[in-house]
Amino acid sequence: MTKAMIIITILMSSFGINVAHAEAEKNNNQLNQAIQECVHSKLHFAYRQDNLKAHYEVSVDDKLHANEAKITHPSGERAFDLAVIKALKDCPEYPEELRNSRFNGVFNYIR
Repeated sequence: MTKAMIIITILMSSFGINVAHAEAEKNNNQLNQAIQECVHSKLHFAYRQDNLKAHYEVSVDDKLHANEAKITHPSGERAFDLAVIKALKDCPEYPEELRNSRFNGVFNYIR
């Protein structure tokens, strides 16, 4: 195999990896959006800031309910972080793709 063919092969496989990564990122964004929509309606807290962002992890069971939720990177507003955890646990049903898995996402709150 010539050097040119090796380089082309490397570039093609790299492109394939980038496409797969882009698809995975798109899917994660869609799942995060679906979770945020569910959580937003259940989010209750006395806010002091206009823009808050908390990174979370939620474990989803076989019935599509949260069996564990935690903040992995706090927003800086404890009441908001606790409200996000409670809302994650109160979401009635998670997307099918999350059955028996863990999901890491970011909850953005803009007043």
